[in-house]
Amino acid sequence: MSLYQRGKSWYDDFLCRSERYTGCIGPVSRTVAKEILAKKQAEAVEGWYELPSKKPSPKLEEIAKEYFAYYRANRRPRSAERHETSYRAVSMTFGHARLSDITPLAIERYTRQRKEDGVSEATMNRELAFLKNLFTKAIEWGKAMENPVKRVRLYREQNARSRY
Repeated sequence: MSLYQRGKSWYDDFLCRSERYTGCIGPVSRTVAKEILAKKQAEAVEGWYELPSKKPSPKLEEIAKEYFAYYRANRRPRSAERHETSYRAVSMTFGHARLSDITPLAIERYTRQRKEDGVSEATMNRELAFLKNLFTKAIEWGKAMENPVKRVRLYREQNARSRY
């Protein structure tokens, strides 16, 4: 059990059932911080206090519904159509997967499979851009912890015109 102060804020750090719990209590007095720490420890022992990383992440299809509602309201209709097209392709592989189960390796496998299917690199870039934007919004909304698509490199597109 540890209670310490940095600046004007109090922080707690303790173990319960071999799991580490840390957090910021805020700028309160030491006695109030001790009371809050005791309450958190009691909740952890009873199983009420959960770490943010232990909460089950939502499925991609659930987040996609919220994302498209947001996207249609804030973007042009043509952009929303393009994202819906990308979602249809991505949902065949990741539709029922939880956000925490989608890893950079899984995304690399997905792009490899799409390349074998004969999909152009520009199309795969659009699909990855859709996934990246979806994860960014999920993080902003508190539904995801990290964006695995940020660690995946996009393809170099061959979009030069042939002029005669």
